[in-house]
Amino acid sequence: MKTIALLTTVLALVFSPSLFAQTFHGFSCTTDCSGHNAGYAWAEANDINEDEYCEGISKSFIEGCLAYIDEHEDISDYYSPEEDFNEDDDYTW
Repeated sequence: MKTIALLTTVLALVFSPSLFAQTFHGFSCTTDCSGHNAGYAWAEANDINEDEYCEGISKSFIEGCLAYIDEHEDISDYYSPEEDFNEDDDYTW
């Protein structure tokens, strides 16, 4: 009886979908992440840097495109030290 219980547990673990679940830059893949890879490669080939360009009918393709943008975001898109500097300001503390 213990052998059957042990065998059942082992088989449940071996064939559990969660053990085989893959992720692509934080996004869950349904099978092999090929859709995510394709979206990432397309964004890279087309130098995509805006979310609105990540369109399509495939959720995984869009997520791959978004992953590329997220990975290649440049902080200068949000902050430019030159814009904040004013020679007339008093920066003494």
